Amino acid sequence: MTNIISIDDHVPRCSFHGGIRQIEGHHTTNVSQGGKDGPQIWACADCHRMLTEKRWSLDVHDDGFSVWNAETGEQVMRRVFNP
Repeated sequence: MTNIISIDDHVPRCSFHGGIRQIEGHHTTNVSQGGKDGPQIWACADCHRMLTEKRWSLDVHDDGFSVWNAETGEQVMRRVFNP
């Protein structure tokens, strides 16, 4: 995979909690909206499911990303790169 947003360059880890099991790439822009060749983010199978089932909303920034609960609108987490 190309253009992976990663919290660890050595071992693929879930970008949301750092786990190393069942890691998958998640397109930061939906494939249906032209994101097939765009940036991806590592996610474990559970976090990836939350994103693909639209339970979570992902907002990517220049300095990291935020995750929002799609039902409540509450921020689940924010990850900052190179703080």
